[in-house]
Amino acid sequence: MKIIETSILDVTPKNVDKEKAKLSELVIKKIAPVLDKTYYEKVLEVKKLKNEVRIKRETFLKEKVEISNLIASYEKKKKITNLLNRISNLLDVRIPEGTAKKELVVLLKIAEKLDTKKIDSYIKSVTK
Repeated sequence: MKIIETSILDVTPKNVDKEKAKLSELVIKKIAPVLDKTYYEKVLEVKKLKNEVRIKRETFLKEKVEISNLIASYEKKKKITNLLNRISNLLDVRIPEGTAKKELVVLLKIAEKLDTKKIDSYIKSVTK
């Protein structure tokens, strides 16, 4: 087969716009389903990741609150034991009997309800 080069166009200038539109429609028909599928897959993946982050953040905040409560409880109990050690030193390590024992029980109940700042101030006043 012999190819002859001519100056005659296969497409006339009037048909160029129509051919471009047809070609673009064909490209869109072939590529659009692939792009839509990957787009929705990525959207679902992003939603899953956002959900996981939200769940992990909530658990983190809950555990943070629990840990801070445990630390506060530990420090309060540590200060109460310090207070009790001071009281036992005052009583010369004798086991109290009778009214002294009842007073210590009342003191322990009060110390449990006290704020840590009040316990600190009491310990400082006892040690002076």
